[in-house]
Amino acid sequence: MTYTPCIICSNTDVHLFDGYSELYRVTSDCKPWKRSGLLGICKNCGTVQKRNDQVWREEVGEIYKNYSIYHQGNGSEQVVFQNGSSLSRSRSLQIISKLKEYGFLSNIGKLLDIGCGNGGFLRSFQEIFPNWVNSGYEINEKYKEDVLNISNVVNFYSSDFSVIKEK
Repeated sequence: MTYTPCIICSNTDVHLFDGYSELYRVTSDCKPWKRSGLLGICKNCGTVQKRNDQVWREEVGEIYKNYSIYHQGNGSEQVVFQNGSSLSRSRSLQIISKLKEYGFLSNIGKLLDIGCGNGGFLRSFQEIFPNWVNSGYEINEKYKEDVLNISNVVNFYSSDFSVIKEK
């Protein structure tokens, strides 16, 4: 089965995975979720994606209405362990440290964290890249004040992407 278009490259050759709608699912805040939905892969660019239709948008709204970010860690981001040692750090801090170590980012720039939640990634990013100007986007304003209280976070956006004017 094919549907259009790919959310990344707009190609129409997106194939749905048979049987996906029969699988039980888990939300990103680790809560059981009902069976439904459509999942596909773009044969052009390889992006795996959910179908952005009315059913999906309603489900996302329902999930985020009751979303409990990192509820298993009392609001704190999960930690990862470094190379088999007992040293741990937040997952975001580990990723950002590697970006700096490998020289993928300059010391000055702008960051927009889409899906910023309570600001865990922005907080870690600010720690490693203190000269960047940062903004966050989230589907609702539940954590707006938390995000805006992070050093060098200058904007918080929610609802529609069209509210973001700066690119």
